[in-house]
Amino acid sequence: MSLRAITTLAAGCFFSAGWVLASPSIMADDLLAIVPGGAEVVSELRSGQPASFLVMTRSNTVDLTDFQSLTGADLSRVIGRVVLIATSGPAGPLTGHALLADGHYDSRNITKVALANGAAQSEYRGIPVLVLQPMAGRSRDVAPDVRWLSVIDGKIVMFGTTATVQELLRRYLDRTPPAVSLLWNLAHLRRDDQSWSIVAPSVRVIEMVRRSLVSLDATLADPIHAGNGLVLGIHFGRQVELEYENETDWRDGGDFATSGAGRGLAAHTQPMFRSYTYRNQEQSDYRVIKMSRPKYEEWIAAQTSLPGEAPPHAVEPLAQR
Repeated sequence: MSLRAITTLAAGCFFSAGWVLASPSIMADDLLAIVPGGAEVVSELRSGQPASFLVMTRSNTVDLTDFQSLTGADLSRVIGRVVLIATSGPAGPLTGHALLADGHYDSRNITKVALANGAAQSEYRGIPVLVLQPMAGRSRDVAPDVRWLSVIDGKIVMFGTTATVQELLRRYLDRTPPAVSLLWNLAHLRRDDQSWSIVAPSVRVIEMVRRSLVSLDATLADPIHAGNGLVLGIHFGRQVELEYENETDWRDGGDFATSGAGRGLAAHTQPMFRSYTYRNQEQSDYRVIKMSRPKYEEWIAAQTSLPGEAPPHAVEPLAQR
């Protein structure tokens, strides 16, 4: 299994120093407009929320960890939303990756710490960027990329591979509107979901995500879904509501359906919880799985990112003060 493969991760709650930004609708377009239209994996988590089931690549996980470290010396830091992005490019499937975060950040403090740890200064179309080489002592199989970090007006952080961050900066500077496909998918979820993930049909290892969800809804084991993308949202209320939709027509799906990658799910797995299904106006298969918080936490604790790895709940929470 490639180290860039999809992982599913229960990300811990994360908090800011002193206060937490109000949670906007998932359709708030301040960050969404920056997300490239060709992104194949996009996930969002928010500050102060319970552990969430997210879809991300191994490189996204490294970006998230390093983002916390690079901004950790900023005592004024306030993290609001974090959006994780993975794209394919000349280097291969899902080799481009980046993190977007809004909130409040002291760019001078972050720059000072980064420079002291070997970063170099540069700029892109007049916007300062920090160039970070692969970290010494870390396996190049885990984090082989040169990455850029940019803090814009103390409000938005962009962090990831060079070409991906350049695309984010272009979209920001050109005031590009949000990608239609991204808005189309998010419109199928609750506006007050606290986390969500969108996975394109072209992502060949999406089977790993479905395998984690089959224990909640056995219909996901049906081979009919093998070539579908997935839109997933989680809402924490009196019950935990996990909603998902199998999508086939929002972007080119490649040849995943014929690759055999989706054949490994147990076809006769029994669901743990009731699910409710109906067809929306686009005739996509939409389901809501409802469960108590203890049942949800039990399910989260049982998930693993990859065979042989520690369960996701063992991942340290995002920066807490």
